[in-house]
Formats: sequence, C-alpha cells, structure tokens
Amino acid sequence: MPLFLLLLTLAAPDTSWMQADTTYHDGSLVIRNYTRIGVTIASWPGPFGFIYSSENPPEVGTIGARGGYRYLINASFFDGMRAHATHAGWLFLRGDTVAPLRKDRQLTRVVRYDMETGTVCFCPLAGFQSAGDSSSVEFQTGPEVIEQDTVTEAEIAGSVNGLGSYTRTLLAVTNGSVKYFITVRKRYRLNDLARVLLSLDVFRGTILDAVDLDGGPSVALWSRDHPELNYNVGDHLPLLLGIR
Repeated sequence: MPLFLLLLTLAAPDTSWMQADTTYHDGSLVIRNYTRIGVTIASWPGPFGFIYSSENPPEVGTIGARGGYRYLINASFFDGMRAHATHAGWLFLRGDTVAPLRKDRQLTRVVRYDMETGTVCFCPLAGFQSAGDSSSVEFQTGPEVIEQDTVTEAEIAGSVNGLGSYTRTLLAVTNGSVKYFITVRKRYRLNDLARVLLSLDVFRGTILDAVDLDGGPSVALWSRDHPELNYNVGDHLPLLLGIR
C-alpha cells in the first residue's frame, strides 16, 4: 500500500460507535443498544405511564412484572429516602396535583405529556401554567440538554450536576410525538453526552429535544423481553416511567 494511502487509513476516524450494536423489535417498541458508549435507547410512538410509589416501593423489576410493563426506566428527582419519598417539584397526574412547583436551578423544565394527542413538551419553568386537565401528565425535572438539535450549554452549566460525570437517564422526543427513553451506563457530563446523542444514527434526519431525568445511583432500566439489558432492577425507586 502506498504510504499516503496508509496514512489516510490510519487517520480515518472511528465512527462505528454511532451505529447500534444490537437492535430489538417488540411491536412498535424499538430498542437500540450502543455497547461501546454505554447507551440504550428505546423508541416508540405510543403512550407511556408515570409510576409514583411514595411509600415502600417494590423492586423495579417487581413493579414491571406485576404491572404488565414491557419496559421501565427511572423517572425524575425525588426528595427523602426511597422508602418515604416525595416528588421534587411539580407533579400533576391526570387532574390531580401531587406536588407543587419548585424554584430550583436543576429543575428548570416541566415535562408535559398529553395522553390523548401523544405530544410531549419540555416547558420552561418560567411562566409555566398547568394544562389542568385529565389527559395530562406533568412533572418537573431538568435541565433540558438538547433543544431543537442544539446543546443548551448555559442551562447545563447552571444546573447542579450538569458538568459532573455521572450515569444518566434522559427523556427525548422528535417531532413532538416520538418518544425515547435513554439510559446511559457510563459517566458523562451532560454537554458531552448531548453531543454524543446528536451523532447517533437513530437521531439522524430528526429534530431532537432531550431533557435530563434523575441520574447517578437512581439510574435503572428493566426490560421484560430482553433481560440482558437490565440495569439496577433490584433498586427500590419511587418514580418510574413505563411502557406497556
């Protein structure tokens, strides 16, 4: 091989991590696993549920099996211990206000999910007003890490743990209705993770929005049909998102 061709070959960047190593199909639920970067992404167009067990929640895997779920991840931030927890910030579940709004530099967004239309909004906390109807689920979390394909550097930097390296859980949407549960087993700063996500094949040709959920020791993933993906399923977590 001529020397210049050899040099070009050696200099070529490795982009194989941008493609999923394994893809699982379970009806409308598609799960992509990126082993090298420690990321699992589940996507689906249908509804999801918010599970709130404030007193002595069972193990994550037990909740999944008993509740008839196909897939679970940890949801947003909570106060107190796992056995006696309250939601950190606003929580509104289909007509019932469970917890009030909170001013907090971490909890800068309210996820509003309309179960009738399937649309999701990562609403800014400033000026937020609840939909107040029986078809809406709303919960406070944050920060938003990607907004319309742009890394939100200032919002990340202003959050409590945005520039620390932690395992992460995120909720993402494309076109306002296709949802993504993102579980990150490796430790990332949120701005670095945002750039990684924008490079992945699954989001190519889309307009992506993504918000941070709780991370660190609360990161959990349970899959009914693909237990090889399970992570921290023996934990007792008061807040979960689930797909049936």
